[in-house]
Amino acid sequence: MIPTSFIDLPAQDTPKDREMRQRAAEATKLFGGSARVSGRGLDFSQPSAGTVRPSGMASTLDLYGEVVPHAAAQRAEAERRLDAIPADIRELSRRGLDLSDLEAVVVLRRDYRAGGEQPIPVQRGALGRAIGVSADRAEAIIDRLTQAGVLRRHATAGTVPYFRLIV
Repeated sequence: MIPTSFIDLPAQDTPKDREMRQRAAEATKLFGGSARVSGRGLDFSQPSAGTVRPSGMASTLDLYGEVVPHAAAQRAEAERRLDAIPADIRELSRRGLDLSDLEAVVVLRRDYRAGGEQPIPVQRGALGRAIGVSADRAEAIIDRLTQAGVLRRHATAGTVPYFRLIV
């Protein structure tokens, strides 16, 4: 026969056990318990419900809002950037230029005017840093601006191409 008298023994309450229970209670207050019990519920009838990216199961990840910026915030940022571009340059978007291309034209026009409207050196790394894109993307922007007739290659000094701005 197996002894079972030890099952009815009272649980020991050590200071470490009390501390662990207290920390668990504080964490439950902070996070609201598991998502199944009191976490964020998903109500798909609400318009904002599509922005919540649930983990697929009840977890603490569901307590956090969306991490990726919402599309409306991205549109607002694009509108803010577009408003900062002068109107005459904004009209170049009719030639198929996107927002990054227009920002590059603003930077190039500033340099072109500062240089007395003489041909300016356009390097992909410097242009990329000025508008906040990679050097490869800046090179693609330079190509698009050349194809759109905004830039015209004037000369090459060593490895640095010089362009005239046609705006």
